[in-house]
Amino acid sequence: MKRSKKVKFWIVAIMIFLLTVTSTILAAPTNVYASSQVSIMFNGRIVTFDQPAIIRNNRVMVPFRALFELLDAEIEWDPHTQQIFGRTDERSITLTIGNEWALVNGEQHFMDAPPIIMPATGRTLVPIRFVGETLGARVLWDPFGRTVCINT
Repeated sequence: MKRSKKVKFWIVAIMIFLLTVTSTILAAPTNVYASSQVSIMFNGRIVTFDQPAIIRNNRVMVPFRALFELLDAEIEWDPHTQQIFGRTDERSITLTIGNEWALVNGEQHFMDAPPIIMPATGRTLVPIRFVGETLGARVLWDPFGRTVCINT
C-alpha cells in the first residue's frame, strides 16, 4: 500500500512539473528574438547575410548594411545617435534604433517594427519590408517556403 502512495505522489509531482514547464513555454512573450530559417531571394537568386535573418514580432529583420547595399543605397551609421542613414538617387531614409518612426524624404512614416541591435552580436537589424519598399523594391513574403522575395 505504501508503495502505491509513493508512485501516485511521483506521478502527480511529474505532472505538476510538466504543466509548469509547458505553460511557461507557451506564455513566452512575442518580442523574444525568434530563431528561424528564413530565406531571402533578391531578383530571383537566394542571398545570404553574415547575420541570419530573424523573425521578431512577426517581422523579418535583417542586417541593415547588407540590405541597403543590396538595394544600391549609400549608408551611414551614427553610433552616438544610433541612427541609420540611407539614400538612393530617388529616396532618403533615416532610422533610429528602437524608434518606430522613420524619416523618408524628410517625412515621418510609422514602421510596425523598429530597428534593433542584437544583444549577443551587436549587429543592427532592420525590418526588411519597410526598408525594401521605401527604397523602391517590391517585397513579398512566402509563408510556406518562409522566403522573403525582393524585386527591383
